[in-house]
Amino acid sequence: MRRVLYYISVLLFSLLLVLGMFVAALSSEQVQNAVAQLVTQELSRGLDAEVSIGQIEYSFPVRVRIHNVCLHDQQGDTLAYIQQMYARFRPLALRDQEIRFSRVDVRGVRAHVYTLPDGEYNFAFLARAFRSDGESAPFQALLSIRDIHMEDVQLRWQDYNVCLTSSDMDLSHFTRDSIDDS
Repeated sequence: MRRVLYYISVLLFSLLLVLGMFVAALSSEQVQNAVAQLVTQELSRGLDAEVSIGQIEYSFPVRVRIHNVCLHDQQGDTLAYIQQMYARFRPLALRDQEIRFSRVDVRGVRAHVYTLPDGEYNFAFLARAFRSDGESAPFQALLSIRDIHMEDVQLRWQDYNVCLTSSDMDLSHFTRDSIDDS
């Protein structure tokens, strides 16, 4: 019986040691920089548009902070810049090819939306890339966000087809609760 307890304790200690090494590796700056570079390359390739990510920080167990995200549209113009994004995600959903966030906090957003000469918006390629209706799309994962909080949002919208109209919106505070779901 002592031998069985000894083997179980060695197994548990080994599992905890491996888990600790995994968490330490995810917390190291070199691994986080490599992850940021990998995510940047995959998003740029899948979206066929330039994407840059300044830094990704992972903190145990399920928190991710992303700094300085810049997304260009397919014409090469800056579509959106996000100064900082903080998210709590649910890692077990990754088994089912789902990305679930329980809360997302976004700060410092600058977005520029306009219509193209063919009448499509400059962000339409994002919807096509994340399509989940079975058609071929580079990113097939299902994305869900339960709660979102945005601060310091500036949106510029221009419509070149109707006549040159533009609108600037500056939100200092926005939450999902402020939208009427009816």
